Amino acid sequence: MHAPYRKNKFQSPLMNRAYELYIRLRKQYKAWVKRFMTKGHERLTLMLIPHSEKRIFNVHISNFTISFLVITLALIVFFSILSLNDHETSQTTISELSSLSKVREGQIDAFRDRSTLTINNFTLLEQQFERLASSVGVGNVKTVFPFYGQGGLDYTVTPEMQRKYGKDFSLPEEIRELDNLNRNVARSTEQLKRVNSFIDNLKQVMEYTPSLWPVAGGGFITSSFGSRPSPFTGIPTMHTGVDIAWWPGSPVRCTASGTVTYAGFMGGYGLAVRISHKYGFSSLYGHMQNARVSVGDTVQKGQVIGSIGNTGLATGYHLHYEVILGDAQINPEPYLTSKF
Repeated sequence: MHAPYRKNKFQSPLMNRAYELYIRLRKQYKAWVKRFMTKGHERLTLMLIPHSEKRIFNVHISNFTISFLVITLALIVFFSILSLNDHETSQTTISELSSLSKVREGQIDAFRDRSTLTINNFTLLEQQFERLASSVGVGNVKTVFPFYGQGGLDYTVTPEMQRKYGKDFSLPEEIRELDNLNRNVARSTEQLKRVNSFIDNLKQVMEYTPSLWPVAGGGFITSSFGSRPSPFTGIPTMHTGVDIAWWPGSPVRCTASGTVTYAGFMGGYGLAVRISHKYGFSSLYGHMQNARVSVGDTVQKGQVIGSIGNTGLATGYHLHYEVILGDAQINPEPYLTSKF
């Protein structure tokens, strides 16, 4: 029995109204629970009547049992649908991974083909490097750089790799080949540096070595270096240079950089210019019509120093050109390697 409701239990009217509302809700809740429990405990009778004359089976099932079975069936259907959806998603993922695997397989095959082609091409390039090194005299690649081939990538599978990619992870053979290629590239790069250094030094040597055709625009040799009959007496005499005939007044260029040590008349040479170069070389230009340099001038290879004339002992317009190594005149023709 509940305590009798006492009106005006609280001094505040608001609290009294709230309390009254609480009492009504509690009564309604209890009534609903009572009805729910009564309804739930009500039973349905299922009669199973066989076709034969056997006795009838009666099955009594409460509403709670039916509700439990319905909810259980609904949950089974719901989770089955989720499972089927996950299965379809998994199948889609597997299909996508299979397609991606084929793409990766194709990419790996293409990488393998390209890496093989690169290695083969570099092998040919390395052979050309070795041939170039041999031709310029800087030594053999393998003997000049005996320590190359060490270092580079570590081909061994490390524990860190296995933790990251799995215990069955392994490196393909192409990695080893690319590692060797990297070493060969480094070795050939060093060799190429030596070749370039040699060429740079060679350019410097050639800059101060008489090696140009001294007459601008052409010309041809009318008398070579060596013994010949004198054009004046017919007696065999030593011709210490080469005579190059071309048009009167054609520019004469110095065949190497150097310093002018003589510019003026020099007996039978007529108007002549002598230039001192490095490495013991000197060059002499005779029978010129005029000279455009003076003693002490620094001249560059290819610079115009005068023009063709016929001064001194000359039978016509030409340039007498000599190359002197130390104190001896040598044959200039091997040094006439290019024309202007």
